[in-house]
Amino acid sequence: MQLFLDLESGKLIVVVGGLRYSMACIDSKTIRAEPTLPEFDPTAAVTVDRDDFDAAEDVYRLDTVTHPYDPE
Repeated sequence: MQLFLDLESGKLIVVVGGLRYSMACIDSKTIRAEPTLPEFDPTAAVTVDRDDFDAAEDVYRLDTVTHPYDPE
């Protein structure tokens, strides 16, 4: 196997036996940097009727889940 870099065309030439392959090389200057993500604040406030909440709790009660809520 022989490898040659053709700087003019930017291709890597691979020669194996009587076969010849050429592959375009990626210019590292064309690779984009990771995007800068905007700041994200996932906090939220939800108001649920207490009777609806109690009914939902009865349906989905799990002994490993707790949920604090303010009665106001």
